[in-house]
Amino acid sequence: MKKNLFLGLVILISINVVPHVYVWKNGELSSIKPDSITFRNPVVPTEIALSVWENGVASDLEVDSIVLIDPYKSTATVDGHAYVDLGLSSRTLWATCNVGADSPEDFGNYYSWAETDLEENNGHCMAHYKYLLAQEGVWIWKKYNLNLDESDPFRDGKTELDSEDDAATVNWGAKWKTPTAEQLQELINEANPQIATLNGVKGYRFVGPNGNSIFLPAAGYFFDANGYSTMVGQRGFYWSRNLSIDSYEHVQCLFFLNEDGFGQIKMRKTSDEGMLRYYGRSIRPVYVP
Repeated sequence: MKKNLFLGLVILISINVVPHVYVWKNGELSSIKPDSITFRNPVVPTEIALSVWENGVASDLEVDSIVLIDPYKSTATVDGHAYVDLGLSSRTLWATCNVGADSPEDFGNYYSWAETDLEENNGHCMAHYKYLLAQEGVWIWKKYNLNLDESDPFRDGKTELDSEDDAATVNWGAKWKTPTAEQLQELINEANPQIATLNGVKGYRFVGPNGNSIFLPAAGYFFDANGYSTMVGQRGFYWSRNLSIDSYEHVQCLFFLNEDGFGQIKMRKTSDEGMLRYYGRSIRPVYVP
């Protein structure tokens, strides 16, 4: 039998995640996820011999061929931006990187919710937020206003981003959007979230039902007039396109932490979890064909 050896992107770059490894033996394909692999001189000349390390213990494996693939390999591109099909129920396709980023582990840009231009609110504070108006010592929301007082001239009943206010749409094209709270919840529920590190950057890896993955970096967030950043490299905050369920001053978002080997992930949906609109947070766009 002829030996076939395919070494993919995982061999060529350094990524701190367990690779997907597929091995062929007697015409059958199986999957393993070892910590590391060492190639040895084959015991049987027609087969590939290797040692697989898991949790500090080595075991020998002899197979006909082996394929190592990049766990974050994109599926295709739309309007110049790559996405991954995770095999989710909604058929939502997730971008491989944040708005403003060039790779999965790059933090990218920080946007206040409903703002699309970094210059609009580079301080990420109330005074600079485009949909807040100071009037006689009172802050008035000029859009996405659910005020129960019908005399409020800015009361519009909007709870979800318009395309004109969506940084994903404005910067990437009409097919891309900031995910809904429902899409973010689906990502948590169906894509097996796990703490991970990619090229030295902490974050979360999401492995879809089909085995494909995306990585969200722990980019932290920005706030106040001085552009103060916090929790960078420890926690991630990703905007949804929906207001909080109990307050139009707050927005639902995906939150996670990756600190000292401990992870936590959830959707923040209510005002007591502090997702104020004018804070600067990350956006991971989605595309639904």
